Amino acid sequence: MRGILILLTLLSPILLLAGEFPGETATDFSLPAADGGQVTLSSFRGSSVLLNFVERDDAVFGSFQIERNIQAQFSSRGVVVLTILVGDDATRESAENLRDALHLTHTVLYDEDGSVWERYSHSSSTPLEIIVNSSGRIAYRTEGIDTNSISEKLSQLLSSGIQATTWWRIKELFRKGE
Repeated sequence: MRGILILLTLLSPILLLAGEFPGETATDFSLPAADGGQVTLSSFRGSSVLLNFVERDDAVFGSFQIERNIQAQFSSRGVVVLTILVGDDATRESAENLRDALHLTHTVLYDEDGSVWERYSHSSSTPLEIIVNSSGRIAYRTEGIDTNSISEKLSQLLSSGIQATTWWRIKELFRKGE
């Protein structure tokens, strides 16, 4: 236990600045949608949201199969899927082309200036999947394509209403001084 406390003490300044990790409140954002208008994350409070940060080339690797599966499996249970196009091709035209070429039925956003990606990525690569629970906290975060883990985490979140992560438990122990 002492070793964990020492490690957390050393890392806490870095981790406190990092944010956007399980247990933390998701930073609100507003981004333009491929079909026009603006979409704000906080407007989905009360629903679980899957944020899928992608670059246009991720489509080649099949990352959009996640969204199709999640949309089909969880949309009736109130899960919102948002694909967020990032990188040099994050324009409305590219977002429209991506949505149309892949026949995506969920909302596709684009982060032209990279500000949302910068807040959420923390040196991660795309695709980056983040689940935000109904109270606006990050419940799960993973790089790459792992449909089974995302489905499992969403099922747990929806069935229990509680998403306790290992990091959250460690942080709480540290906060309490245990």
